[in-house]
Amino acid sequence: MNDYFKILDESWDILIILDACRYDYFKNCYSSFLEGTLEKRLSIGACTPEWRNKNFSDYRDDIVYISSNPYISGSYEVEGFDARKHFFKVIDVWQTNWDSKYGTVRPEPVSDAAISAASQYQGKKLIVHYLQPHAPYLSIEGVHGFSTPDTKTSDPFQLSKSDSNGPNKFKYKLLSLFSRYKNRFHFFSDHPEWYFAQLLGLPPQTPMDYMRRKHGVKALQDAYNKNLEIALNDVAYLVSQLPDNLKIVISSDHGELLGENRKFSHSCGSHHETLRTVPWFTVSKTLKDSFPDRISTQKTQADDVCIENKLKNLGYL
Repeated sequence: MNDYFKILDESWDILIILDACRYDYFKNCYSSFLEGTLEKRLSIGACTPEWRNKNFSDYRDDIVYISSNPYISGSYEVEGFDARKHFFKVIDVWQTNWDSKYGTVRPEPVSDAAISAASQYQGKKLIVHYLQPHAPYLSIEGVHGFSTPDTKTSDPFQLSKSDSNGPNKFKYKLLSLFSRYKNRFHFFSDHPEWYFAQLLGLPPQTPMDYMRRKHGVKALQDAYNKNLEIALNDVAYLVSQLPDNLKIVISSDHGELLGENRKFSHSCGSHHETLRTVPWFTVSKTLKDSFPDRISTQKTQADDVCIENKLKNLGYL
């Protein structure tokens, strides 16, 4: 597979990134929200950092990046990538509108930031990065990130990964050793450590693992699809607020494994077809004229919660 594409080689004015959006799920549900032309592309990355590093090597003074993902930050260098050295402006929605209830950024503040940026930075290209359909899942009560774990709860699913320093320290060492050798020798499937952790009696390792273990794979797939629908509803709203003369394209940084052959999530470096196949959808118009379910959001003061904690909430660390 050598037909991976770079987004900067493509034609667009507004590029909308739906984080971890699979081509097949997008194909099945976009027509309820938008009209346009859908193509299939192969992403250059299987995870956000890989996609980010391979797409953006130079400085682009014609691009404003609206980011809900802490891996693209206008405030910090993250794992060797300083977005301030790659884009004219980075708007950190992940910092100003992090939803501590869900452990993620809802789509509404991303759309609002994009509308404002389109007006303020006329003549610039915009990349608008939504976190959905990536976990956590907005439609399932209690299946959120690990930002505010209740360690006194009787529900083991609510325990945080911070328990790795507690009474289960030895079990976590075994899990770490298993993961290290799995990654080194590339045996088993994507994220088999989730099953190993479950065998050891440890709590879920990520919000997706939480969803898989507590509600099952089919419910996980349904929750992922609902996340995508929630995002597309707000993308349709965004399109309705932008000038008609702009070329708007929807794509993704990578796909997502949702239990196929007991494989989950998105491992960096993987060449799994499901992880690499993403939509390239050129929007012609929105099919919605009202958005009664849209949640109004108000920008808050930038919080100083550790960026590492936010990445843990999303299941990255």
